[in-house]
Amino acid sequence: PLEEGDIINIDVTSKKWGLFADASHTFSVGEISEEDKELLRVAQSARDKGIEVVRHRGKTGDIGSAIESYVKSQSHFICESIGGHGIGRSFHEDPFIPSWGSKGKGDRLYENTCITVEPIVNKSPTDLISHDIEGSSVKYYSNQDRSFSAQFEHTILITKEGYEVLTAHQLDHQGSCKNA
Repeated sequence: PLEEGDIINIDVTSKKWGLFADASHTFSVGEISEEDKELLRVAQSARDKGIEVVRHRGKTGDIGSAIESYVKSQSHFICESIGGHGIGRSFHEDPFIPSWGSKGKGDRLYENTCITVEPIVNKSPTDLISHDIEGSSVKYYSNQDRSFSAQFEHTILITKEGYEVLTAHQLDHQGSCKNA
């Protein structure tokens, strides 16, 4: 059960006209600590830093490098077990979009394709543990050291000029919508 001071990530997938979109947001449960507010801020900003470098003929490593360098500069850690992905007629498509990497490395990105950018940011350099949900193929995850992680995700259309955020929404950390 959720308790005051917890955080929770809600990841939503939609399908329209035969195409998938994917977005997630980490929410606070009541009042959270300043340290946890900072974790949410860093995770959301890390996603945005990754999105800012998306471009036609760019590389997946450009995105990962932007995310990783920002997260490290904020004294937080990247979860390397899970990352973004191509998305379109299937929910998970190539390429894998890492939240770490080197500029100029990885798969090339092309206009008129969609990807998700979804870093998971940790407070500590812990390992991720997957848990089965009885009767479901869906899993949930926790950190081995039980510390919090935060994740924010958008579906991005790569355009000739750069990118378009397809799942744009603005929520504050209390879950209130603005500019929606």
